[in-house]
Amino acid sequence: MIQRILKATILLILLFPATLPATMDFIFEESLSQSLTRMESLYSSGKWDEAMHVGRGIIKDAPKDHPAGRRAQDLIILSIDGRNREMLSNEKREKQKKTLDTAQQLIGEGSKLLADKDYTGAAAKLGRAARLNGGDAQAHFLYGYASLKSGKKREAYGALQKCLALNPKHERALFHIAGLSYELNQGKEAEEYSAKLIDTIEKKLAELKDVFIAQRSEGLNDKAMGTARRTAALRNNLAQAYHMHGVLTHKRKDYKSAAKSFENATKLNPALAENWFYLGSSFLHLKVFHQATLAMEQAILMKETRLRDLATDAGKLLDAGKSDEAVAAEIETRKLKEEIARMLYLLALANGKKKETNEAISNIDRAIELKPDFLEGRYTRAILLAEKNHLEEALEQMRQVLKDSPPKSAQAKKAINTITLFMDLIAKRDNPQEFEAARAPAKAIEVEQYVKDLPGLGGKKAEVSLELVFERMREVKSMVNARNYAEAVRRLLYLRSQHPDIADIHAILGHCYMEMGRINDAEPCFEQAINLNPRHAEALNNLAYVLASKVEKLDKALEYANRALAESSLRAEFHHTKGWVLFKTGEVAQSILSFDKALEIKPDYLLARYNHGLASYIAQNFSAALDSFNSVLALDPSHHKAMLFKAISLTRSDRAEEAISTLEVLRGKLDGKSVLGRVVTDLHARLKLAHERNDELPVPHIKSPAPIERLMAEAAEHRSKGLVTHAKEKYLECQRLAPERFEPHFELGEMYAAAGLNVPALSSWERAEKLKPDYFPLQLNIGKMHHKLGRPARAREYFTRAQALSEKDPEPRYYLGLIAYEEQKFESAESHALAALRLKPNFYKSMALLGMARIRLNRLRPARDIYETLYAKAPADSSIRRHARKKIWEITRMMAPSQFPSVEDALEVKQQMVKKARGGDETREFKPLAIDATAAAEYGKSTMTVDDKAWVLSQLEKFGKISTPTPVAPLRREVTAQTMTSREKQWMVRKLQGFGAHSNKYSLPPEMKVQKYSLKTTEKAATRPADKADDLIRSALTQAEKGFVNEAVTELEKARSMSPENLEVLLNLGFIHTIQGNFKTAFEVYAQATLHHPREPLAHLALGNLYWLGGQAENALEQWKLIKGRFKADPEFNILPRSETIWQRMLEIDPVDADSHSNLGLVYLFSGELNKALAEFQAVTQIDANRREHEFYQAQVLVLLYLNRSNRNHKSEADKLLAGLSEGVEPFPHAERLKTFVKNL
Repeated sequence: MIQRILKATILLILLFPATLPATMDFIFEESLSQSLTRMESLYSSGKWDEAMHVGRGIIKDAPKDHPAGRRAQDLIILSIDGRNREMLSNEKREKQKKTLDTAQQLIGEGSKLLADKDYTGAAAKLGRAARLNGGDAQAHFLYGYASLKSGKKREAYGALQKCLALNPKHERALFHIAGLSYELNQGKEAEEYSAKLIDTIEKKLAELKDVFIAQRSEGLNDKAMGTARRTAALRNNLAQAYHMHGVLTHKRKDYKSAAKSFENATKLNPALAENWFYLGSSFLHLKVFHQATLAMEQAILMKETRLRDLATDAGKLLDAGKSDEAVAAEIETRKLKEEIARMLYLLALANGKKKETNEAISNIDRAIELKPDFLEGRYTRAILLAEKNHLEEALEQMRQVLKDSPPKSAQAKKAINTITLFMDLIAKRDNPQEFEAARAPAKAIEVEQYVKDLPGLGGKKAEVSLELVFERMREVKSMVNARNYAEAVRRLLYLRSQHPDIADIHAILGHCYMEMGRINDAEPCFEQAINLNPRHAEALNNLAYVLASKVEKLDKALEYANRALAESSLRAEFHHTKGWVLFKTGEVAQSILSFDKALEIKPDYLLARYNHGLASYIAQNFSAALDSFNSVLALDPSHHKAMLFKAISLTRSDRAEEAISTLEVLRGKLDGKSVLGRVVTDLHARLKLAHERNDELPVPHIKSPAPIERLMAEAAEHRSKGLVTHAKEKYLECQRLAPERFEPHFELGEMYAAAGLNVPALSSWERAEKLKPDYFPLQLNIGKMHHKLGRPARAREYFTRAQALSEKDPEPRYYLGLIAYEEQKFESAESHALAALRLKPNFYKSMALLGMARIRLNRLRPARDIYETLYAKAPADSSIRRHARKKIWEITRMMAPSQFPSVEDALEVKQQMVKKARGGDETREFKPLAIDATAAAEYGKSTMTVDDKAWVLSQLEKFGKISTPTPVAPLRREVTAQTMTSREKQWMVRKLQGFGAHSNKYSLPPEMKVQKYSLKTTEKAATRPADKADDLIRSALTQAEKGFVNEAVTELEKARSMSPENLEVLLNLGFIHTIQGNFKTAFEVYAQATLHHPREPLAHLALGNLYWLGGQAENALEQWKLIKGRFKADPEFNILPRSETIWQRMLEIDPVDADSHSNLGLVYLFSGELNKALAEFQAVTQIDANRREHEFYQAQVLVLLYLNRSNRNHKSEADKLLAGLSEGVEPFPHAERLKTFVKNL
């Protein structure tokens, strides 16, 4: 454009020299206008780069503030924006395409897994595909189907819902979600889905019908066959949809819609018995009884056919020896019988509604034959018999129903009411006049007298009625005395229906029920009597006895017994009932007092004597128990239980011969096949054998009636919630109620031991030992406790007992070896450890004990072998593995001087290397350099190789810290040259160890950083005041160095409670919690350190590091900005210098150990040595590229370096690392947020 302007200008000068300025302006404006027009054309066509190029030329040529320049500038901005939008659109399109491709690939892989029936793997891949392509209905369906097949119903339901939201007419999705909704008890939704499914399938069938006709008319028979097969499959699905819809509407009691659905289902699939059954049930509810019976008979016919086939198959399978298949067939047969019985029951109901009583009874009999415990069938049969006026048979059937019904159930109450009705009908039939007279309403008599002058309310008629009641009550009591309880109950039920307000009737009826063993029926009778007469002593006493026998509401039972005694204190039965209630509550001593009072009033009270003997036996008063059982046998010589307990009491009294003779007499009286007979025979044989061998007599264990199990369960629940005091109360209550029980003493000792109460735990276990001395865990625990209390002799005694009790358990042998090791009996310790390992080869503690014993015995190579085995087998991040790694390093260092090659080997290698360099065996003379000759003349010939010098340097590094360069990486274990002999190295090590006590004593003080022109001075060593927690800190650091991290934390917590503001305590505790992953506790500890020590840089650095790890970069930056001064950790009281030394030693042993590099990097990070931390984290990622968290740590270190030095390279590297971590299928936590923060930093 500039060349054109120059040419035009020259032409104008030649032609029109007078009008030159004006002409030049016109040409310039015209050129700018053309350029601007071209730029707008390029912008409109989307050629952003060309438009910006032209615009820049216009801006360059146009004068300042020229309209064309401003327009060009605007178009450049718009072009930049358009280019950016185009780039973003392309990136978004590419990303969407990549996402869709990934989703399609995942769908393909998931479909292949579905074909292979790997539903779990398919669900994982298809779920990812559905998340990547949320608009694909088929992907959601496949994910839902795979989830359904793998048993994840909720995930399947959600996926199918999403599929239907995208494609509401998806047949298979509708089919599966309808069934799922029904299984998940979402009836309304299931009904809606099934209705939609029916509508969709019917429309599809209509379409396929037209297609089929068209294909047949065109002669496309193959396609027509395919269409027919698809139509048949859809008809099958439609039948299932109708069945499901019918079941749902039937459940909703919309029987009309259910009948319509099941009619359609039976037309589509007439071979399914369930369709006919539900159709008949719907008709039965709609009162269309004829259709109901027809449908039921069809369903029963199909089920019975199937039952016969199954029975035949089961027999064939059993004959063929296929027992498993035969058992499965038998189980299915039983299930089928129950279904047929249910159908027959409904058919009988329909027959009954049709007044076909005989047919109904026949169907009920068939149902009961298939299912003998069919209570509803028996009840219906009784009703049908009553309709035929067979009242006695119906009454007997109803009594059987009541006997088989669960207590207090609705069925039992219904049976009782029906029995009462049947008895009234029988009474009306047999005594019609008396029944009508009893039922007739009383006539009102008008008299001219005041009420107060009448002889009684109700007049003479009421008195006559009560006289009749008393007459019948006397008859009932005579029947009770004659033990004719069944007839007495029948008459009392009639009297109760006529006179429900007489308490004695209810009380006597309850007594009869008790004598018949029907205590569940007796309880409401006594309650009704007490409601009518709260002071009815007999009812109060009997109700208390019933509740005690059922072991229910024992507090109410005791209340009723006391109320009965308050009414009549001279009744022996009442005192006995109170004693029985107390016995059931576990108050055995108090129950004995009540039994004594009962026997004082009635000495020949047999039941009180027997229970008194039981209570005395449980109270371990065997002489009193013997007296009671002898008294019972004097009153009733045939009392077998009393004779058995007498024999047991004699055994406990060490009178074995009398016990054996008593059991012989009892065995002769009993049937050998009865339960009691077998018990007596077995006890007699064992007692006789033990007595002949002079062994300990086997005494049966009789449990205390106290609710020990319930109290123990409550104590365990309190312990799980941390309520130790409440648990202790429960254990002590158990010990009081049952002092002979072992469990309360043992578990109380365990609770004490867990709480750190060693002496109370030992006392409780010693009490438990008296009850059960041969219990292995008890002996082991007592031994551990004595060992913990510093009593090795007692501990050895108990561990020896435990060893004798369980020869195959390695724990006692390990502890015996540990005691021997502590007593410096290393040979014995090694022997015990080997014995423990023979029993349990992977017993890590025994491996460690064996290794330590061998170290003390100077058997280094076997010690190293066992520690290498321990290191290989122990869990990855366990303290025992860290202990093994430390010991391997120590043993290696101890064996190092003797492992280097000899001088002769080194010289031979040197000669071979020289020959190789010369190319042959010829010897050549090399003239040494002048400087080497001078040094040799002055100091002698050098015999140290480079590796020798490095080894000496590593030995010297243990002493004074002088500013000397240290190796970047740890030394290699492979040493290829050596001239120092082993003896020389050992001499050097001994010399260096002689300076161990003076380590750091003579080291130079560090130089201070001073200004350019200031005098160089030395910094005075900081003095630290002594603290009362120093001993605990030293102990904790020692424990941590040994790998006992939990013990170290415990010591530091004690130190913290003693000195809450101690800086070293807080820093050490925070670092250990950080390493263990307890970030919440570490954060709290470091926050306290910054609060109490605001000028300490290590505290602010650590707190900032935790903020960064939690993704809170702003808070981390705030803490890091508060750092003032140098980082200086106390080498004596801070864990960081010690940890640094340990991990450096580990790297000397294994330079490619990623865990050692990682841990050393964390130590450097919290010590403020950022360059070293960065190098260690980079080494981890180089060794193991999968450890992405160390890229996160590198980014953190780079940000810290950028804050310290303002080097943008650090910032860009951190940004690059965080960007990589924020991408991918699973982005690293907090990476995206921190990347944004670093960009804006």
